[in-house]
Amino acid sequence: CRYPDLTMVGNPPSRKLRVCEGDCDVDSDCGPNLQCFQRPGTETVSGCLGTGRSGMDYCALRPTVNTLFLKGNNGSPRGNFPLGLCEGDCDGDDECRDGLVCMNRSGDEVVPGCIGIRTYGEDYCYDALGNVPTIPPGPQPT
Repeated sequence: CRYPDLTMVGNPPSRKLRVCEGDCDVDSDCGPNLQCFQRPGTETVSGCLGTGRSGMDYCALRPTVNTLFLKGNNGSPRGNFPLGLCEGDCDGDDECRDGLVCMNRSGDEVVPGCIGIRTYGEDYCYDALGNVPTIPPGPQPT
């Protein structure tokens, strides 16, 4: 099994994007079971190869609900806020769903209850009480 390369399709996309295709703005730009991974630079996109274009956003599989995943910044795109568990980039608790708090990070600190690749300096919503659901991984690339 080989992971697909990051591929730019266009903004706005002319069709639902497949895994590792960009430039999405919200999850609804992506096909079934995919989410739009927001990137300020060339952050690694889970399940995809390559660096793609800096600042371009790509559709990806999110392996678990507690896998770190960038969904936006400064309240944009509006449709992705409030952020869910292990989602970033939040700037305050008001950008997180009820029961979650924003962990403001200045470096590469571990986000409690979250797994995956941390993006240096990005802030993530987490459950300060440690209530992390145990959900099996989602569908894998074919």
